[in-house]
Amino acid sequence: MYLETSRDILNLVLSFGVLWLVILLSWLLWHVIGITRAVHATLEDFRNRLRAVDEVLQLIREKLESTSTYLGLLVDVVKEGIRWMRDRGDTETPFVRKSIKKR
Repeated sequence: MYLETSRDILNLVLSFGVLWLVILLSWLLWHVIGITRAVHATLEDFRNRLRAVDEVLQLIREKLESTSTYLGLLVDVVKEGIRWMRDRGDTETPFVRKSIKKR
């Protein structure tokens, strides 16, 4: 028979214990790998979203920089227009002289 001594029973119990330990460790390793994959997928999604936000912010910054150059030019044009209107208001035109004399 297979179980002749108590040592055979001990070896059988130890082999079942090792078998259950291997099954438990394999199950834990399987779940750790699954959790690691889920975390990796989540981080990859987060990186993609950050990349998209960075691209949008880069586009906004480029638009603002190009707008600021045009805005500076527009401000200069408005300043010159105001200066021209002010200088024009200081000199009397024939129409202004005629209307002042009629009063």
